[in-house]
Amino acid sequence: MARDKVQFQKGLSEAEFQKLYGAEELCRAVIFKLRWPDGFVCPACQGRAHCVLTKRILYQCNACKLQTSLTAGTIFAATKLELTVWFRAMYHMTQSKQGISSPAPDAHEPACAGFGPPGRANWAAGWACASASPGP
Repeated sequence: MARDKVQFQKGLSEAEFQKLYGAEELCRAVIFKLRWPDGFVCPACQGRAHCVLTKRILYQCNACKLQTSLTAGTIFAATKLELTVWFRAMYHMTQSKQGISSPAPDAHEPACAGFGPPGRANWAAGWACASASPGP
């Protein structure tokens, strides 16, 4: 039987994770690159020319003036949590070989602990990640 590349891939250390995703700007850059690999494309008119509205961090198409956020239409849409918290929760969920219980990320990420009952933010993160994952 062939060795499963995903199952046996090398994990990411805390230091490496912090370097890659430790700031909100770094997380936003990753989402931007994944959402628009060839640069911004307007969801309405497919225009490429745009400007960034810095007050609310929206992308506005210069052709049709449609405003869209980086997280619109993603698992991060309408979230009140910072992207760094989401990324950290996903990191802890994916790095544990035995899985992780609902309250466990609260111990790893104190920023999650203040959002409702214990594990509530973690449950939401886990649900969003599972719903975004491709099926079997």
